[in-house]
Amino acid sequence: MHVTDHVRSAPGEGGGDPKEQISDKPLPASKDLVANPRVRGKDGYKSGAFLEERTRKDGTKYHHMGVDVVTEPGEPVVSPVSGKYKRRLDPYDGKSKQGLYGGVEIEADNGDRVQIMYISPDPDLKRGQRVIAGETPIGAAQDITPSYPPKKEGVMTNHIHVEVEDWSGGKKKFKDPTPMVLPKDRR
Repeated sequence: MHVTDHVRSAPGEGGGDPKEQISDKPLPASKDLVANPRVRGKDGYKSGAFLEERTRKDGTKYHHMGVDVVTEPGEPVVSPVSGKYKRRLDPYDGKSKQGLYGGVEIEADNGDRVQIMYISPDPDLKRGQRVIAGETPIGAAQDITPSYPPKKEGVMTNHIHVEVEDWSGGKKKFKDPTPMVLPKDRR
């Protein structure tokens, strides 16, 4: 999967009418992936909310198809869902920042693909390994601020990116991971 500048979706996706790209199927059962989860609010790079409209360098608009969870560099991250560890990811595969950051993909028990970006994957994770929601360590949050210099609007808050993909219909659709990563009292 090739991803574009901070959108976590293939080139061309994340633009147009986001309703056509959204799955209405339920999210997988989940637990907190960090100690005090909260969504990245408005900062120098907009916010980390699902469907936040953004603009590429060429001026085209797209939508943020995941949610950004605020973290501290080095903070432990556990699997938010139970399922199977599938693979390591590079959030910037084929882009100028390729190799700077890591991520993992987990196939949740309901079949969804859950991707967590901007983490150093746990070296003990093995392909096909069973992971348990809220228990299995999957990595540590990375410091992404060096790649996102301050703008006149401010700095980017350090975070991990969580995306949920539904492939049940044969075509990728996205789910809003906000209810999955935040306790009800913080939504």
